[in-house]
Amino acid sequence: MSASGVEVTDIITLFESLLTETPISNTSEFFLSGGTSLMAAFLLAETMSKYNVEITFTEFISNQTPAQLHAVINEKLSSRNTNRALPSGTHDDPDQEYDLSIAQESLSWFLSGFDGFAEEDNGIFNISHVWSIKGPLDLTSLNRSLNGLTSRHDALRAALFPKAGKLKQIFHAEKTIDIIHRQLDIGSPAEGATPEVIISRNTAAIAADSKQPLSWRKGEMLRCFVYKITEEFHVLQLVFSHMAYDFVSKEIVFKEISALYKDPAGSSLPPPVQYRDYLTWLAAYRQSSDYRQQISYWKEELANAVPSITIPSDRPREYQQDCDYYRQAGCSYQISPMLTTRLRTFSKQFGVTPFIVLQSVLFLTIRKLSGEQHVTVGTLLANRRTAELHNLCGFLATQVPVHWEWNAELTVKGLLEHLQGKLARAYDNQDASVIDVVGALGLQGNKRFHPLYQAVMIFYDTVFAPLELGEAQAQELFIPQDFMLAVNELMFMLTDTPETIVGILLFATDLYDPGTIENLLSVYTNILQSFVESGDQTIDSLLKKINP
Repeated sequence: MSASGVEVTDIITLFESLLTETPISNTSEFFLSGGTSLMAAFLLAETMSKYNVEITFTEFISNQTPAQLHAVINEKLSSRNTNRALPSGTHDDPDQEYDLSIAQESLSWFLSGFDGFAEEDNGIFNISHVWSIKGPLDLTSLNRSLNGLTSRHDALRAALFPKAGKLKQIFHAEKTIDIIHRQLDIGSPAEGATPEVIISRNTAAIAADSKQPLSWRKGEMLRCFVYKITEEFHVLQLVFSHMAYDFVSKEIVFKEISALYKDPAGSSLPPPVQYRDYLTWLAAYRQSSDYRQQISYWKEELANAVPSITIPSDRPREYQQDCDYYRQAGCSYQISPMLTTRLRTFSKQFGVTPFIVLQSVLFLTIRKLSGEQHVTVGTLLANRRTAELHNLCGFLATQVPVHWEWNAELTVKGLLEHLQGKLARAYDNQDASVIDVVGALGLQGNKRFHPLYQAVMIFYDTVFAPLELGEAQAQELFIPQDFMLAVNELMFMLTDTPETIVGILLFATDLYDPGTIENLLSVYTNILQSFVESGDQTIDSLLKKINP
């Protein structure tokens, strides 16, 4: 037993709660044992919650074993330096006004064209989930579970409104969700179309419902559509405003709808964390010296960064000056099972996550195609640095820039270590508002040019719990969108599955033709193949072997 009462076995237990497929000892390295970036974030959040100490991601990279982490915790226990505990409000005043969160204000800022803020949503950033439901769907239980969900989470009852040149929000005490019933084109009875064919025929109608604007002012953060095909086959669509929902919220929402459908009391669910409490904490934190240090970090880190990319495009970047935004399309992508296996083995050999390798290859791809000396790529972080925030439904997730300067003498191992350190420091400084960072750098944006980066990589390495609706079988569907707004020139979204890594490269169609993007993906695959077979050669020699 240590003097503080914390034993290394306590840390091993934390590791084992996340790394379920690998035996853990006090010398097991987290990432070599199959840990992911999101798992590491949860581990640090649990550590902060249990021991009231804050361990940065940068510190964790250098202290990945239970024994090392135990030593760091004991060293820090005397200072107990965290200031991240959420206040617990009484929420008696329904008219109390709150500022937007950093994530919310960034979205509103983008929708305004990086100039002020947007007063209402236009539906472009709605987040939609669609399922085919085979079997008996109890609409009463579904409706009750949705209203139970909104009752538990105040972010789904938020109403946003302009005041004194900025957006504010209040939280309604109640918000009723009514199911919207839609008819689909099922064809003639003689046609005998299967439910799957009917869904395929109606994807445009389902997609159109997903892009109907949700009213911020009315507090409309969730909408539910049910499309009846037969008594035993339905399509369910839930549409969320991004202002109240992000990718971590998905896990919370699916789990709670499933539980509330089965048990209206939700007796198996933990007490919900309220978005208002997070906003109260954030308002105070943004006045702290810690927050100012984060802004200072980004000001120094991005001082020499170049936000643009010069990959040869099919049309000039000044194309269509009268167009408010770039339009967007997607090109699907899959890493073969064999290459995925090699990637995972390679990642463990070098003690990094597959994401670090995949992002390193994206940096090299942009370098190969553009010759850029400085490359900046955005990436998505959950922005939930305490355990209680992992149970918070709301928009917290944030994108952070990772800036890299070309160095021909850097080896493959050196690049991985360099970018791992960059990402760790980005994690440690993820609370900073992009608006405050842009202001500190003296930059300006426009409607088709993000001020900090034009390429983004997002990697989902967590399997979310499925939606469970009693005896019915729910299968999530992908519904293609005819028109999407381009947040950046390139957004590479990848998902880790048991067999392979799949994804989509979203691109600005005002700049690139599909053939150009297919060539980019071919170069990316070739570099990835060489990268994981490279040993530890220099990145310059590796790129010289790749034909553009």
